[in-house]
Amino acid sequence: MTSRTTAALALVTALLAIYVFAIERRIDPRRDFSAVPVAKAAEISAIEISGAAGEIALARAAGGGWRMTAPLEDRADATEVDELVNTLLELKKLQTADGEDWPGAGEMGLGDTALKITLHGEGDRRIGTLALGDSTGVQGTVYARWEDGTPFLCWADLRLSADVSADALRDIRLLAVPVERMRRVKFKQDDTP
Repeated sequence: MTSRTTAALALVTALLAIYVFAIERRIDPRRDFSAVPVAKAAEISAIEISGAAGEIALARAAGGGWRMTAPLEDRADATEVDELVNTLLELKKLQTADGEDWPGAGEMGLGDTALKITLHGEGDRRIGTLALGDSTGVQGTVYARWEDGTPFLCWADLRLSADVSADALRDIRLLAVPVERMRRVKFKQDDTP
């Protein structure tokens, strides 16, 4: 390799390094791709889910865990609800869906038929609503929108976790007392018809 070729390659490498450095400086490292403006699960005190399966309301229980307040009063499966909350908080915007090349919100399924997840904070303060629409052309993604903001694409795992019946979020344990704390169980049969 001649010294002229080496110099040309060094120049191209230097220009490329300057270009990459200039581009990297313009990207804001604090840019947030989070779909939901909530930082911690503890900030959420209640969740309302409305969709094809009906309406479900969940609230944090006083002693920890979750309770279902609608469509019926019952204990909620804390593991399932906590997993739903974590999936919600980890949801990222993959791409915004704005501009003339994108379908309208109704065609994205973000209208009346959308699965809506409304979050409440302390003192029943409404945080906002996330609408999850139809599947996109990209496998495993759905259209979504926070409040009346710009629609975006996100992974469909939240929709799969939230679009369930109330029974799927109920605590299936017969008793709320852990088996380890039980000292005696008494069964009684009543013979009267």
